[in-house]
Amino acid sequence: MQEMGFTLPEIKQVLKHWEEQRNAPDAMGFIRQIYKDKLRAAREQLERLTDLTKDLERSVGYLETCETCDPTHLISGCPSCEFHAKNEEAPDLVVGIQAIRSEARQ
Repeated sequence: MQEMGFTLPEIKQVLKHWEEQRNAPDAMGFIRQIYKDKLRAAREQLERLTDLTKDLERSVGYLETCETCDPTHLISGCPSCEFHAKNEEAPDLVVGIQAIRSEARQ
């Protein structure tokens, strides 16, 4: 149950509730519902991680062109860098860093 993200006090509470059930079908139904909830949460997390993986892969690919940039270029020129294809938009994770930097300067 720890592999599913339960803390030891939560495991103790689940076992207590399970033991309080009057019969096997009720006890197993209780555990089944917990597992269904954990399964749903795991699928949601997996979807978020899959999306994050794609965003990171795209960002890394975009940022790899920065290795060819002349070191004399200023960071302020990054949003309109000529090393990226004209029709290639910066990935959200890159745009986010630029936005954070702009907000920090204000």
